[in-house]
Amino acid sequence: MSGTGTKKISRTVHPDISAVRMLEEQQKGRIEEQRKAFLRKEEEHTRLLLKKKQTAITEEEEALSVRISEEKHLLQQELDARVREAFATTANFEKSCAGKIEGVVASLVTHIQDPAFLSSL
Repeated sequence: MSGTGTKKISRTVHPDISAVRMLEEQQKGRIEEQRKAFLRKEEEHTRLLLKKKQTAITEEEEALSVRISEEKHLLQQELDARVREAFATTANFEKSCAGKIEGVVASLVTHIQDPAFLSSL
């Protein structure tokens, strides 16, 4: 009689084992799905971070480009001002020299035309 009881127990235990194994497989499947979902989210997060960094780099490059352009413009203005100043200084020097030369030439002409100078020759 004990043999009959054993068969009854194994029949009742066996469906429970099958159910546990089925639950175990379902849990493994859910865990795998969650792992894949987590990896997708992590990849998306990484992609968004890289995009954000690239955007920041692009904005910084644009800002630097604007700054470089402004600096070039300021340097060109300064160079133009210095060139104008140099031309003005040169023109003033030429006028000054021309005035002195005219005075010296006029003095020489007057001196040469002086009868005393001509008689001393």
